[in-house]
Amino acid sequence: MNPHFLFNSFNTLANLIEKNQSEAIDYSERLSELYRSILAHHDNDFVLLADEITVLKNYIAIQKGRFGESLQLQLNIPEHVIKTKTIVPLALQILIENVIKHNVISAQNPLVINIEANEEVIIIRNVIHPKMSKEKGEGLGLINIKRRYELLTKYPVSYGPRGNEFIVTLPLLVL
Repeated sequence: MNPHFLFNSFNTLANLIEKNQSEAIDYSERLSELYRSILAHHDNDFVLLADEITVLKNYIAIQKGRFGESLQLQLNIPEHVIKTKTIVPLALQILIENVIKHNVISAQNPLVINIEANEEVIIIRNVIHPKMSKEKGEGLGLINIKRRYELLTKYPVSYGPRGNEFIVTLPLLVL
């Protein structure tokens, strides 16, 4: 997890404490749950997609504390896929962190992240709105995810720009 995420999260929490105590409590509970999930799954090769989506929803809720409605997540995953398929732990969180890191997010340019899945793959896509200045470490999260899959399965990971979108496709597996 990017250290800037933790720094930004604490700044957001400090602002919420001053403005809205009940939102600050909810925010701190989500942050706590996110880190609890990270600790619970960090040694696993795969986790249920349902668990990964819970982590992702907490992560998005935390980021919404910073970006508000300028950050939007659209999930289109059949319930039976959520309950029966597995994924590499924290893959979705890392991918969304990358999307946030590399794209402009504003009220004029909301960042919409689409995640859809079928029986075989999960696809993460967003329209590219590149930041003017590139951040260090570009691509390391994607390379890390690809290598983890290569060690655990023969099914490929693909990623890259297609037209005006950046698209990542990850295999879904059954244990």
